[in-house]
Amino acid sequence: SACLVGSEMCIRDRDRIAHPDVHFFYPTNSTSKVKKASSSDFIEEWRVFLEKGKNLSLSEWYLEIGLGNKQGVINIGEAEKISKLSALKSFQGGPKMFVIWMAEKINISASNKLLKLLEEPPENTTFILVSDYKGQLLPTILSRCQRFDLRRVNLEQIFQHLKKISDIEKGKISEGALKLLARASEGSVRDAVSLLD
Repeated sequence: SACLVGSEMCIRDRDRIAHPDVHFFYPTNSTSKVKKASSSDFIEEWRVFLEKGKNLSLSEWYLEIGLGNKQGVINIGEAEKISKLSALKSFQGGPKMFVIWMAEKINISASNKLLKLLEEPPENTTFILVSDYKGQLLPTILSRCQRFDLRRVNLEQIFQHLKKISDIEKGKISEGALKLLARASEGSVRDAVSLLD
């Protein structure tokens, strides 16, 4: 089965990050160190990124892997890798999972390659497409997914989180300012923390 969820996910358990039957794909591009980039070239950076415990954002990911002004993409090579891996038996004999983070960055040729796979996934295989902007996905991709929208966090919870991580005790920011930031974040913890930074 395939599903689409909002992108505010944070996984802290390193064992799950490194599970042999859980495959992560995310936007990449060439850097000074990697000329023909794929997700597997940045797996260590991905694990470090997840372990930071932050709500994940695309701009922070680009900083993590050193893209500079380039945009990341999930290209046809990644789609072919997903197709090949999904055809193999699972390492531990159970289900396989493919997490495609920021699925709106899948380019057209990769989207077309994934269509059939999403429509008829191999047995015991789940595809999770994580997206901030589902409107940027091809309608044919969306039509093959079950959609799960993650609810926005309420204002008080965001305010309390900002209060906990800010320098309010040192007098560097006021409660009123934190309340404004919580309101401006429109229910997104990641956006609230970015505004605070």
